[in-house]
Amino acid sequence: MKLSVFLPFCYALTNDASAELYHRYWVMLSEHWGDRELNEVTPGDIKMVAKAARRTAVSRSNSQNGLYAEQHLIAAARKLFALAMAEGHCSRNPAQLVEMPKRPRSPRHAITHQQVGELFEACERDEDTVALRFMVETGCRREGLVNLQRKDLRPARQTVWLDEKNSARREQPVSEALMVALMNQDCHLYDMTRRRLDGLWVRVKRNLPWAQDLGIFSHWLRHYAITSIESVSGYATAAAFAGHALGGGNATSTYVHKSINDVAGAWSRLWGEPHPLAPPPQGATADSPERLST
Repeated sequence: MKLSVFLPFCYALTNDASAELYHRYWVMLSEHWGDRELNEVTPGDIKMVAKAARRTAVSRSNSQNGLYAEQHLIAAARKLFALAMAEGHCSRNPAQLVEMPKRPRSPRHAITHQQVGELFEACERDEDTVALRFMVETGCRREGLVNLQRKDLRPARQTVWLDEKNSARREQPVSEALMVALMNQDCHLYDMTRRRLDGLWVRVKRNLPWAQDLGIFSHWLRHYAITSIESVSGYATAAAFAGHALGGGNATSTYVHKSINDVAGAWSRLWGEPHPLAPPPQGATADSPERLST
């Protein structure tokens, strides 16, 4: 079967999020080698298209000179040929023989409480402020915000359920003020899309040169939120807050697993306000962020 003929099956056999990510790169593979039989495509063919993806990548402050585009094309090719093998249309996966370029050490780091305050001050719209507040309080991934629905709110528990990576769900504490904002009938977060979230950061960086220089985007606030929780509670609670599994795969990780109550307690200590799932805090720590208005 020719690559271009098999391509429509890739979308049918792949979840929507992955198909959206791979779409551009599958199209590039089809444009270059669509007339080839799947078994005729070589590792060199894929490497050539990967280099082309890197050369033509849109230049952004965090794009690493097209490195991510090259990586995504190789990953997309590996997925395409894995699907073709599973369906019996080819006998090998040539993309597995293409070396994945190594990423340099990420320049991303936890920004300061002052910088987070400046991000809020740079917001041009009320809905932007609520979106930033949601990211700072929950430490959510981008999918957690984009996938948010009203049915995910738990007002009595003062929590929200995040629907994130690989459809994994976790309950996360929020402030009373944020819950009120989320319950408002005019709340715009339920209409959030990736494009609108990108627009939020365009507006913020337009007003903050340092944010433009660093290439600030949503994951920087996730980094900030997780490290802030870790500073008042330790690694295990920060891992639970982040939705990460504790490493090691041994029995110890079972015993030190933290519950939503542990996370809410850490959240309460960090922000210096009570939460229904945690004991009343004794007061914010010296390293607590300043209160940021919604």
